Amino acid sequence: MMVKSTGKIFNLGGLEVRRLLPRKKFDSIGPFIFFDHMGPGLIEPQTPINIRPHPHIGLATLTYLFDGELTHEDSLKNFITLLPGGTNLMVSGSGIVHSERTKSDTGFTINGLQFWIGQPIEMQNELGRFSHWPEIPRFDIDGVNAELIFGSYKNYHADQFNDAFVLSLFFSNQEILNLEFDDENEIAFYSVSGNCKVNESSISSNELTESNSKSINIVAENNSRLIIFGGKPLGYQPYLKWNFASHDPQKIEEAADRWRNQQFPKIENDPEYIPLPENFYET
Repeated sequence: MMVKSTGKIFNLGGLEVRRLLPRKKFDSIGPFIFFDHMGPGLIEPQTPINIRPHPHIGLATLTYLFDGELTHEDSLKNFITLLPGGTNLMVSGSGIVHSERTKSDTGFTINGLQFWIGQPIEMQNELGRFSHWPEIPRFDIDGVNAELIFGSYKNYHADQFNDAFVLSLFFSNQEILNLEFDDENEIAFYSVSGNCKVNESSISSNELTESNSKSINIVAENNSRLIIFGGKPLGYQPYLKWNFASHDPQKIEEAADRWRNQQFPKIENDPEYIPLPENFYET
């Protein structure tokens, strides 16, 4: 029997967000140290998403939308509105600041995923970077429709900076798929919608599970959207606190001091920012 989790739900300005990682059952999956499913939910013009400028170190944020739009702006002077079917990848390195907001004058539904991916130690002192893919690879695997959100699969390649991957599969009722993955990878499955059986263990909508087997048999019990993600472990114990990640907790403390003293790079013409949490140093 595979261990399952439905995460923890919290409210982001009226939008329901389901936090799947980190949780007690799953601290990380390969290099993935954080995973949110936001929505689906209605965004009204009078109550937009307004995540003010905030910093990151030691991780990459990967954002993908099924529906809606989300505007990213950062201290590298990138200003991009992400739309369904595209991805934003922000690799923070030694430090980057960004904001995420909705700016539409009309109401719309937003539904999407965000992953945080721990960086290898040798990349944690590099300068940050950002990339936007307006269209990701789409193909079929033995008749099942697939999208490659991140990394590589067979001869398909999306945005990446390591050997991890995120694959989105769209099943019709009773479709069957067999997959093989590298023995060194940790693999997880998340049902965005619908029910599937993975190696004869049922997964319902909004459930996350991990498989120890790298030979995977998937049977769709109805029309389903399944996310498969994973990769090789980081090779170190990742420390995650607020928006900072590192192999060294001292680097997290140093980053907190830099943010408190406003020593991170700034976003042009945006004086707003999220302060360091008051209880940051208490735990």
